[in-house]
Amino acid sequence: MVSPCDAYTLFSPPDAALLETPPLLPTLHTGCCSPSQHPCFCFSSGVKSVETPFDFPLQDRLLSPFFLYNRLYWDRISGLPRTSQPTQSPGSPLISPDRLSSTGIDVAAATATRTRTRTPTRTATRTLTRTPTRTPTKTPTRTPTRTPTKTPTRTPIYTPTRTPTATPTPTKPCPRSVSANAIDRYTYDSANSSSLEISDLYKNVFADDEAIKNVLNFYFALRYKSQMSFETVDFSIVAAIDEPESAEWLFQEQRRQKIQQAIVETFQLEWEWYQFEIEYLDIKIDVDNAEVILVENRWIQYASAPTPSGMANLVHQIVLKKVNGQWLIVNDTYRDDMTDAMEILTDEQLLKNIQQNYEAQFRQSLEIQPQVTSETVDEGQSSGIQQATPTPTLTSYSYNRSSAVNYADTWAYRRNPAYHDETTYGDCTNFASQAIYEGTNKTMSDPPGYMTRWYYDFYTRTGSYPWVNVGGLNDFLISNTGKGPYGIATTLCGLSVGDIIVMKLNNEWKHTIIVTAIGDCRDANKIYVNSHQRDACRDPLSTFPYSWFPLRISGYRK
Repeated sequence: MVSPCDAYTLFSPPDAALLETPPLLPTLHTGCCSPSQHPCFCFSSGVKSVETPFDFPLQDRLLSPFFLYNRLYWDRISGLPRTSQPTQSPGSPLISPDRLSSTGIDVAAATATRTRTRTPTRTATRTLTRTPTRTPTKTPTRTPTRTPTKTPTRTPIYTPTRTPTATPTPTKPCPRSVSANAIDRYTYDSANSSSLEISDLYKNVFADDEAIKNVLNFYFALRYKSQMSFETVDFSIVAAIDEPESAEWLFQEQRRQKIQQAIVETFQLEWEWYQFEIEYLDIKIDVDNAEVILVENRWIQYASAPTPSGMANLVHQIVLKKVNGQWLIVNDTYRDDMTDAMEILTDEQLLKNIQQNYEAQFRQSLEIQPQVTSETVDEGQSSGIQQATPTPTLTSYSYNRSSAVNYADTWAYRRNPAYHDETTYGDCTNFASQAIYEGTNKTMSDPPGYMTRWYYDFYTRTGSYPWVNVGGLNDFLISNTGKGPYGIATTLCGLSVGDIIVMKLNNEWKHTIIVTAIGDCRDANKIYVNSHQRDACRDPLSTFPYSWFPLRISGYRK
C-alpha cells in the first residue's frame, strides 16, 4: 500500500552535477512514514529523506510546490508563529511523530485543519498574487521586446539576398553569354550574401556531387577573401595535404597570393565588393576520386573605378579525393596571365616588375625614340614624335577609337565567329587586332607578306604573323608605311582609348591588351583595359604583373 506522504513528497533538486540526469521518482521512507502517520511528517526523495520541510536547503524549499503549505502547517503543529523563522538547523535533532503526540496535538484534528486551511489559503494566494502580477508583466514587457528584436535582426540577413535592390549593383559594361553546357551554377556576392563559414563544408548532404560543390564553393570564397582582405589564406583546410600533387598546388597558390597582394598594396587598389560565379560543366566521380571541370567568372568593384571590372571564362580542372568521408582538393589546374608570369619569372623578378610599373605612372617623357617622319598624330593631338615616310599614294585617316572600344566591349567575354579562335596558342593579339580593324574602318594590309603585313584571310580563317603575335603587332605598328594602321611608342599619358599596350616577361613579348577607358593617366588603377586570356573587361592596368610598353595608334592609311 502506498503511503499518503507520497502525495506531499518534497523533492530536493539535485546538485549541478546531477542536473543532466532525469529526476528520481519519489520513494517511500518506511522509517518515518506509514499509512497511519500524517503525510506531512515525512518528506522523501530519491536522494534523502527528512522529517520536516526545514531540513531542506533554502533553494530546495523555494523550488518545492508544497513548501508554502507545509511551512504553514508545520508552524501550526509546532506552536510557532507563522511569521517567525524556524530555529531548527539541519544538524539539530528532528521532531518526530512521537514528540508531537507528547504535546497533546490531535493529528486527526490537525489534518482536518489542514484541509480547511489549504483551500482558502492557496486560492487567495493564487487569485490575488498571480493575476495582477502576470498580466502587467507579460503585456507591456513581451510585446515591445520581441517586436524590435526580431524585425531588425532577420531583415538584413534574409532580405538583401532575395531583394537585390537593397544594395544597388552598377551596370556591368560588357555582355556575357551564359554557358549552355553548365549543369549547375553558384554565385556569391560579397555585398548581398552572408559570409561562408567553415561549417558550410560539412552541410548535411548525402550526394557526393553536392558535397564536392560545397568544398569548391568554399575554396573560391577563400581565394577572393584573400585578395579583398590583404591577407594570405591557408587553403590546406580544403586540401588533401598528404598527396604530393597537393603540396605543389598549395605552394603555387601561396605564391599567387603573395604577388596579388603586392599589386594591391603597391597601387593601393582597394575593393568595395566582389561577385564570383562558378559554372559547373562536368563532375566525374570514381569511388573516392573525382574530377571537376568548371568555369570561373567574377566582377570586382574597385574603389577607384566607376563601373565593375570583369573577368570570365577561366576554366579550372580540379582533382579531388575523398579522405575520411570528406572530399578534399588534390590539384587545381588553370591558366591566366598570372600563371604565365609565375612560370617565367621568380617572385623577386615579379615584385621588381610591379615596382617598375608603379614608377612608370610618373614618367611623362618618352624614352623610346622612333624613326623620324613628317607625319604627326591623328585628331589634332601631337605627341611630339614623328614616323617614317609613308607611301606617297596613300591617304591617312583618323583612327575611330569609339568603334574599336565598342568592339572590345562587345567581344571581351566572347569569340566572334567570323574569326578563328586562337585560344589554344593565345587569343590576346588576335582580339586586339580585331578591335583595331574596326577602328580603321576595316582597313588592313594587302597579302601576301605573312611575316611583315597585318591582315586576316577570312577565306582560310588565318591571320598573318603581326595579326596574331604580340611582337609582330608591335613591330608592324611602329614601322608601317603602307596600308593599314600605324602608331608610335608612348607613355601612359600618351594613350587614348582604343590604343594598345604590349607586354613583356623576361624580355619576351607575352601579352596584348586594349585600352577602353581612362580616368587618370597618372594612375594605373584608372587606366582600364580589355583583353582575351584572361577574358577581361575594364580591368585596371595595375593588375597585370608584366612589363608595359604603351603604343598609340596614330591613324590608318588606304
